[in-house]
Amino acid sequence: MLQQFIQQFIWQLAIFAASLLIGLFYIADVFSFAFLGPEAGSERVTVELWSYVSIGLAVLLLASCMSWFFVRNIFLEACIVISLIIIAIVQIPPIALWVVAGAVGYVGDALVGMMPHFVLLALIFRTVIRGRGTLRSNHERKPV
Repeated sequence: MLQQFIQQFIWQLAIFAASLLIGLFYIADVFSFAFLGPEAGSERVTVELWSYVSIGLAVLLLASCMSWFFVRNIFLEACIVISLIIIAIVQIPPIALWVVAGAVGYVGDALVGMMPHFVLLALIFRTVIRGRGTLRSNHERKPV
């Protein structure tokens, strides 16, 4: 049982790290927005806001996971699940942006831009699917 908890915790830490790194990549201008043409640069404020949201959600996930590792209760589990759902939903705008980039001919940039988001979504999907049993077993009561 403890091994399952530790494995879930490690996967959640991987999601934290991925969400944090993706946010930092956007802040550091790792990705090119040349496909926007003369409008390049106008996206800066929006991308920066998205980056801070991604980093903030990563920190919330980390805090919830660290707390849950020591004190397992339904509130912390709900925070973890909600954080994972919101992190997944927040990936939609950048993926849509990179789809537009690919549609206007910047396929290489689009693939590079989408890849970290798809990796993060895969991590979340795996964690949620495999984590259901861990959360459920935490609430099972033993017969008296």
